[in-house]
Amino acid sequence: MDNRLVLLTALLVMMSWMSVGTYAQSAGTAATNGTAATNGTAATNGTAATNGTAATNGTAATNGTAATNGTAATNGTATTNGTATTNGTAATNGTAETNGTATTNGTAATNGTAATNGTAATNGTATTNGTAATNGTAATNGTATTNGTATTNGTATTNGTAATNGTAATNGTALTNGTATTNGTAATNGTAPAITPNTTVTELITAINRADCGIGQLCASEPSDCDPSTSSSCFFLSAKQSSGRNFDIGLSGESDGYLAATLSLDSELGGDDTTYVCANKNGVVKLFGAVLNNGKLTLRDLPVDSVKGKITGKKIQCSFSATVPAQITRVAQFAIAISTGTFNSSTGALGDPSTQLKSPLVDLANPNTTVTNGTTATNGTAPAITPNTTVTELITVINRADCGIGQLCAAEPSDCDPSTSSSCFFLSAKQSSGRNFDIGLSGESDGYLAATLSLDSELGGNDTTYVCANKNGVVQLFGAVLNNGKLTLRDLPVDSVKGKITGKKIQCSFSATVPAQITRVAQHAIAISTGTFNSSTGALGDPSTQLKSPLVDLANPNTTVTNGTALTNGTATTNGTTATNGTAPPITPNTTVTELITVINRADCGTGQLCAAEPSDCDPSTSSSCFFLSAKQSSGRNFDFGLSGESDGYLAATLSLDNILGGNDTTYVCANKNGVVQLFGTVLNNGKLTLRDLPVDSVKGKITGKKIQCSFSATVPAQITRVDQFAIAISTGTFNSSTGALGDPSTQLKSPLVDLANPNTTVTNGTALTNGTATTNGTATTNGTAATNATATTNGTTATNGTAATNGTATTNGTAATNGTAATNGTAETNGTAPAITPNTTVTELMTAINRADCGIGQLCAAEPSDCDPSTNSSCFFLSAKQSSGRNFDFGLSGESDGYLAATLSLDNILGGNDTTYVCANKNGVVQFFGAVLNNGKLTLRDLPVDSVKGKINEKKIQCSFSATVPAQITRVDQFAIAISKGTFNSSTGALGDPSTQLKSPLVDLANPNTTVTNGTAATNGTAATNGTATTNGTAATNATATTNGTAATNGTAATNGTTAPAITPNTTVTELLTAINRADCGTGQLCAAEPSDCDPSTSSSCFFLSAKQSSGRNFDFGLSGESDGYLAATLSLDNILGGNDTTYVCANKNGVVQFFGAVLNNGKLTLKDLPVDSVKGKINEKKIQCSFSATVPAQITRVDQFAIAISTGTFNSSTGALGDPSTQLKSPLVDLANPNTTVTNELATNTGSHAITIQQSLTQALLFTVGVLGLTVL
Repeated sequence: MDNRLVLLTALLVMMSWMSVGTYAQSAGTAATNGTAATNGTAATNGTAATNGTAATNGTAATNGTAATNGTAATNGTATTNGTATTNGTAATNGTAETNGTATTNGTAATNGTAATNGTAATNGTATTNGTAATNGTAATNGTATTNGTATTNGTATTNGTAATNGTAATNGTALTNGTATTNGTAATNGTAPAITPNTTVTELITAINRADCGIGQLCASEPSDCDPSTSSSCFFLSAKQSSGRNFDIGLSGESDGYLAATLSLDSELGGDDTTYVCANKNGVVKLFGAVLNNGKLTLRDLPVDSVKGKITGKKIQCSFSATVPAQITRVAQFAIAISTGTFNSSTGALGDPSTQLKSPLVDLANPNTTVTNGTTATNGTAPAITPNTTVTELITVINRADCGIGQLCAAEPSDCDPSTSSSCFFLSAKQSSGRNFDIGLSGESDGYLAATLSLDSELGGNDTTYVCANKNGVVQLFGAVLNNGKLTLRDLPVDSVKGKITGKKIQCSFSATVPAQITRVAQHAIAISTGTFNSSTGALGDPSTQLKSPLVDLANPNTTVTNGTALTNGTATTNGTTATNGTAPPITPNTTVTELITVINRADCGTGQLCAAEPSDCDPSTSSSCFFLSAKQSSGRNFDFGLSGESDGYLAATLSLDNILGGNDTTYVCANKNGVVQLFGTVLNNGKLTLRDLPVDSVKGKITGKKIQCSFSATVPAQITRVDQFAIAISTGTFNSSTGALGDPSTQLKSPLVDLANPNTTVTNGTALTNGTATTNGTATTNGTAATNATATTNGTTATNGTAATNGTATTNGTAATNGTAATNGTAETNGTAPAITPNTTVTELMTAINRADCGIGQLCAAEPSDCDPSTNSSCFFLSAKQSSGRNFDFGLSGESDGYLAATLSLDNILGGNDTTYVCANKNGVVQFFGAVLNNGKLTLRDLPVDSVKGKINEKKIQCSFSATVPAQITRVDQFAIAISKGTFNSSTGALGDPSTQLKSPLVDLANPNTTVTNGTAATNGTAATNGTATTNGTAATNATATTNGTAATNGTAATNGTTAPAITPNTTVTELLTAINRADCGTGQLCAAEPSDCDPSTSSSCFFLSAKQSSGRNFDFGLSGESDGYLAATLSLDNILGGNDTTYVCANKNGVVQFFGAVLNNGKLTLKDLPVDSVKGKINEKKIQCSFSATVPAQITRVDQFAIAISTGTFNSSTGALGDPSTQLKSPLVDLANPNTTVTNELATNTGSHAITIQQSLTQALLFTVGVLGLTVL
């Protein structure tokens, strides 16, 4: 008998130990070091006394302990309707009321929240329904509620209830979402409540220090091993995880204004990154919550409390607790930044931050993490300079004395000495400390001299610029930023300014804190420039660059600085002439026109001036059909121009810095105003001319019939990488002499990049290809013969298919002229020289239906399905294009829509960049035509060159035809990506809904009828068969879906393309769901995503589930199921990153009935939005929400129905309709919605190992128990 007792006792001890182990494992800590929270474990002997009172040392957390005699502590009372009796004992039978919640401090362990409706009774035991057994022990089901998670760090809380004898009940563990479940919502990762904001600051008694670095807290510092408790020049941040996303943070560093810590989710500072700011307000720390966006801080309430701070001289130290932002893919992974900035204690204004330390992504919860600084120790450890632009006299002139030894020097000419030479542009930079430098600047200017520091080698992106201006013989310094060639005044950290003016020579020196460069220490591109200065108004003219370097290290005196603009600055040109280029001041604008006496001619072409002409060797003095431009360098960037050509309106010359016309390119316009030349300065942007004052003078002009000739002098724009390298364009356009309005330009000649200063340059015409290229023998068009000089020019290419253009075969390099005679260089009138169409959108009846008759012969055709005939087939989206002349085309458009049908022409294969769009809408049974541009998925009305519009409506079928001048394509002749789309149209207001793309082609040649147009959106149903056979490109996706381009057909289009199905009309009326959401067709008829991965939503309450079944094209039937007190939501993300305006379908519990919302998810917030959804059904069963609906999913350009799926829950206010922030339960990688065989994994499932341990130990217990019973039987 004694042996049996011994054995039984041993078994019970072992089972008790295993039970405790199981409990701890199932609550699975997520903290890096995996330890149980100090205050979340029961005391070693902390069993509940027989009468339910906690033993003296078996109390709950500090503030939730039961008194020695079982009475509730002062702040540990029962809930509102479950109040304790006078002596703290539980009500009649010791049970808490059903919904009795514990008071703030009467919960379980400090970080382990009690269940929502079933918290600890007066004596600290918690049960599922809030009741305690008669004697105070935990009932059989004494677990935390379904989502009443374990303590923040995953340990079993004190009230993970004790059995009668003090042991934890068998099932006294946290339930599904309280453990480290497969979907990664481990209790350790954020189940603790977020901190309630309280920024009251108390005194910091213990100085911030390195004591626990690498052991108990993560540390980041600059210098890397500095101690903030002893060193003044130490920027320091410590982070110690307290629970889940709650951290204790310490911050230290020197600043005259504020010290800040920024946490970035994506390693790139500035995208609404959470920032904690400790400012010095009159010697006392004040804490601000803020977000950092594009270098600016915006105040924001953040979950921060327990703030302490101390100011010692310039040193700011502060500590606080904060709930850090949620990181979807990693636990507490952030890039850390420490920065400083100015603070106005009167207004509370925070200056822009200056970064002192910036780390890569690190795990805040891992104390062992080594944090490296992307900005090195020499870059910013010293405080930024306080701005003071008072100028004193410069006694010691700027010179080359320490160049290469103590200071970096940049000069033009490269070895000039600013102390002796007047024609010397010079900058010196000497590092004093961190990002603080002493700078010297010298050069000649009538106005100002400026030094610009660019972080990225491209001038003009808000680059820091220091300006020394000559104000009546005295230097005045301005801080500024350079953006798009314009200077904007800005306060910069500059002091110790000295200056001197000697004639035109300006010399100044100053100290400055240079901009922070994340990836390099003090790496900047340097530019020296000059410009005009109005001493009365203080206005700074646009800068003219004299020197521009590549990226250099300012802190390295040995750096050799080369001048990227030095081709014009003293370098010999092709003809051997040496320029004094760039030192000449820019021309003062004067557009007064005098008579041109000497006509523009070719006299000095190739010797004294560069010439560009169309035809290439025409003489503008004798030929009327001659577009001509001459350019002769006078000094630096100053040139003398001659321009000649025929036009009823204006003649223009454009200089483009980048070979692509239209990016604010400088354009000189000579217009015919009642027989007299008028000159306008303009810029060309997106095909439109905008008036702009340009440095132009000495204008002369003459009108003879239609011929316009003008000459002028101009300072050309600064070209960073080449001297005077420009693409030249000559164009014509209309001019309204009454209003001065300039029509859109029509390009007659467009060259590649050429050197204006080199007269020997041969200028070729890139627009000589427009009409589809010629036959190999250069024969004339069908209606005429080729001219005797119809030879090919240097840029003549043959068409892709080697055939003639629509209107016949042109000469070798181009198309025939209107009368069939090829021009000398093949740039016939069909090559864009035909005038643009005058807009007229009056619609007449379409008598002949749009059809396929001439497809492949006389017109290019694009259709979806690819071979459908719009004259017979209703489900046919169709566009035809036939070139009439140059950029003028005749179009036919057909398709079905309840609203409008549209054709878009994109120059760059990416829809949405202000792409020209022709819209035919159904207005009460009659076609109404609109011109528009498509930008970011929105249509904006725009007058387009369109006429001869005809249309017809037949029920839903819209057919229209029209003539249009298509946009100019620089690099290809009439090469466009074609798109056909449809959308809603409000016939009352004229509002056009967002377009839904039905067909999208790659770039094609509109002028070539033989072009085969494939549909890039035709992949919806075009995936490879389930047996994994590869598509045309031979690669099969892992799960047997189509390859990256998602197309299965040989020609890249899927015949069964679901884009032909119309988008669903929104209707969110909810009817009752009769058939429960289930797994019946998972893997065969529908794609399924679930958490747990194989749960069945029809039988399991703890199952988050989404099913998707393709009905047609982008139309899908969805089923959604899960438990929530508020709402359940499904999100579809196009790019695998949740939050970028991702489409979200929300099913909310409104007083026991499902209410459906369409929304978009952006930065963790839901915004209501009408979505194409109908057939909504729903049912509520207690907390379980089930809903089904049909929806048109967003268009995915590069993949067919490829989305990242997320299922989330959140709160819902049934009174106001407010949706709380979503809490993600499942997040998949990109998957193909249309493939039922797709296996959907949950990227949040990071802690599945704990369950295996639980099961293993439970099995071990069962085996031990069995062995014990058998042993007792034997005994």
